[in-house]
Amino acid sequence: MSKKIKWDTIGIVITNLNYEKKKDELIEINNNREWLKNIYFKHTIDWNGYKSTSSDISVSYYILYNFLNIDIDIIDIENISKKRFENSSLVFFLIYDLLESFHNNNFSTHKYITNVLKNSKNLYPPYKYQKYINNKCNYYEDMKKKKINIANSFCLDRKSLKKKNIFNILQQKIKKELTTKENLSFICKPILGQESKGFKKFEKFNKDELNLYLIEQFLKYPGIIFQEYVPGFDKAVLESRVFYCGDNYQYTILTSDKGGWVPKEEGGKKASKNLEKVKKLSKNIINKLPKIVINKKILPKLLTRIDISCCTNNKMFVNEIEFVPSLYMDLKPKNLIDKK
Repeated sequence: MSKKIKWDTIGIVITNLNYEKKKDELIEINNNREWLKNIYFKHTIDWNGYKSTSSDISVSYYILYNFLNIDIDIIDIENISKKRFENSSLVFFLIYDLLESFHNNNFSTHKYITNVLKNSKNLYPPYKYQKYINNKCNYYEDMKKKKINIANSFCLDRKSLKKKNIFNILQQKIKKELTTKENLSFICKPILGQESKGFKKFEKFNKDELNLYLIEQFLKYPGIIFQEYVPGFDKAVLESRVFYCGDNYQYTILTSDKGGWVPKEEGGKKASKNLEKVKKLSKNIINKLPKIVINKKILPKLLTRIDISCCTNNKMFVNEIEFVPSLYMDLKPKNLIDKK
């Protein structure tokens, strides 16, 4: 008598292929990904003359191709609903998330999607974890408490802008916490910002210039992060983008204003002086991130990218944490991170 197969359903919310095309983050459908051989036409897009798809769609087809006891519900953005989510044991967000919704959907659609996520109990990662990672002020404050080095910073919300003498208060905080006599520069970036949108470097405090910036940014964003300017950070200084699957290190991509590359230690041509230190710090951060808890069960993390820069107070610091990051797959074509 044949063994009975236990069927289960996993939901995967897929992004709009045009969003990924704008960001140049599609993957080519070729013989390296045999699981995409029979992909539906609606899940493909032309990209520079090549038939392509997104990594979340590729993951969906990989599971269908390799695990016969698992069914996949591929959920388009337009079909997001609490009822649809309830058809699956777990619903995964691999690219599209609250932040992507904030930037690409209109206000009413984003509000609807936020409400669905907030009231669904089987999401991976959960609503609470998405909110934590999407708001830099949340994890900056948490990392400080956990003795992880970050650049000196403070946050300003829309409500605080209405305080009496707010610009005098800001000037004093910037002077005390972010600048020195030798370096009067500081940077601002919006909470819920994406891909350097809203990033601005100020050469020095200027009330009029800052006021115009804040008025413009608060039209869209709920808050602003003020941060010390690390000389060269916006240009020549290397940033290490470190990738983990679960708690396991995968690879690092080095970036600057000249682009990105693989360190020599991992098959590239240019060595990284601090790779082992970067890996040690990133592992410490992974261990100190909140647990992912769904229906009272702790689950392992899936994909995490930690961006590490140098240096403040002569120490490396964490600049950003993401759970649906850009993967730099063009620099690691043989890595097949979607397969992993």
